[in-house]
Amino acid sequence: MRNLFIIIFIAISYTGFAQHEMPRFLQGTWQIEGQDVFEHWDLIADNKFKGFSYSSGSTGISVIEHLVIEKDNSGISLTATVNSNGSWDNVNFKLVESSTQYRFENLEHDFPRQIIYNLVDDNKINIMLTDGKEKVIAYSMHKLRIPEDLSDSIANPNYDPALAARLGADDYGMKSYVFAILTTGANKSSDQKQISKSFRGHLDNISRLASEGKLVVAGPLGKNDMGYRGIYIFDVKTIEEAEQLVQSDPALTQGFLDVELFQWYGSAALPLYLEPSEKIWKLKP
Repeated sequence: MRNLFIIIFIAISYTGFAQHEMPRFLQGTWQIEGQDVFEHWDLIADNKFKGFSYSSGSTGISVIEHLVIEKDNSGISLTATVNSNGSWDNVNFKLVESSTQYRFENLEHDFPRQIIYNLVDDNKINIMLTDGKEKVIAYSMHKLRIPEDLSDSIANPNYDPALAARLGADDYGMKSYVFAILTTGANKSSDQKQISKSFRGHLDNISRLASEGKLVVAGPLGKNDMGYRGIYIFDVKTIEEAEQLVQSDPALTQGFLDVELFQWYGSAALPLYLEPSEKIWKLKP
């Protein structure tokens, strides 16, 4: 009889645990009502959500926290990775209710001890952060509409929303740059001292702009009949910004080179090659 009671107790406990389901309604991008603050979630596996919250302003996107909701044998948990005094710390919450609302708890944490998601409808969520007593922060979020041209797109299971935000990537992993073609300029001077000084400054300027993250590609072209000498790809959004940057190149300002600027659309991951590129050169020109 005692063994039967244990079996029944285990069965009831397991059934209670199985009632907790993943909050699949979170998938997508949500905006806090009246603020430029967002929360984005991707279902990357049947048992795992990955997301992040961020603010968007004139200086770009700033990540506030990284978020993971994961289901394992112990239940469903929410992990928030937040920036605390310059370092990222994990705070873990356990799902304790998933009936009319999804309530995550960590009673050992100072604030919040509870994070509550209440789905109002397909396009609205009410969220409450509380210490379980008197302190409460409540707000509503509205789901951003998916553009029609993305409705039939294939989702990427390896998508990293935090990395995409840091790189300024759009939904296709792309962003705008300015592409420059350097051509032979009008200055036909034969003064070798002036030419050498000008092109020394040209190379130094390339290094400086690269170190500042403004220039992601630079290099000469092979001999050709078009007078094309080299290319730049500037990590700026507008041609006007690129025009300001080329003013710091003495080979251009002194007329040994000329430049044509074009808007260019490419992978937002392009700047990531710069760090390893500093480890593979043996001689610097």
